[in-house]
Amino acid sequence: MAKSSSASRLATFVLIIPLLIGAYLIAPLFLPVWRWQNLDFAAIALRTGKPEAKLRQEFTATVRLKARADGDPASYQIIRMEPEWGSLDGNRDEEKLLVRCVFMSDRTGRPPSSLYIAGSSWKDTYFTCRVWRLPAKAVGVVPNRPVVIFQSASLDKLEIGAAQVLNDEVSNRGWDNDDNDVDDGFRRAP
Repeated sequence: MAKSSSASRLATFVLIIPLLIGAYLIAPLFLPVWRWQNLDFAAIALRTGKPEAKLRQEFTATVRLKARADGDPASYQIIRMEPEWGSLDGNRDEEKLLVRCVFMSDRTGRPPSSLYIAGSSWKDTYFTCRVWRLPAKAVGVVPNRPVVIFQSASLDKLEIGAAQVLNDEVSNRGWDNDDNDVDDGFRRAP
């Protein structure tokens, strides 16, 4: 049996290490890496006192990007969820209420990429997706705002016509906004 030369071992090492680093950096584009590493429903249930089964429940949500100012950590608002949040045990009825939330990807732990939204008009800032809704501070640092973790593969922009109709309904039909009811520590620059 021939012995491998140390030069071939070194060359293999030099080739494999960059490939592994590249795979590590590219994985969040295709896999829910952040969720696997950070989303522990059992630990959140212990910390918040909420039943784990309720935390694991998936919803279909419609949200919109509506930042209060630059740097807003809770720049998304929940418009509706199915099943309705108020229909579940002891939850506030959110019928015709815009609920500001922390909106995070299950792949990266961040909101949708600015490249996905860049150059968009307001009509391109309405989305539907499959989500988990967690209590405030379950994941993240924004106090008193729910955490919505969306499944990246399900994130879809509403069609422009549907966004127009929804925007008219939200803006012109007197929907309440929870910005004045909830103190999350965000202060607009004067």
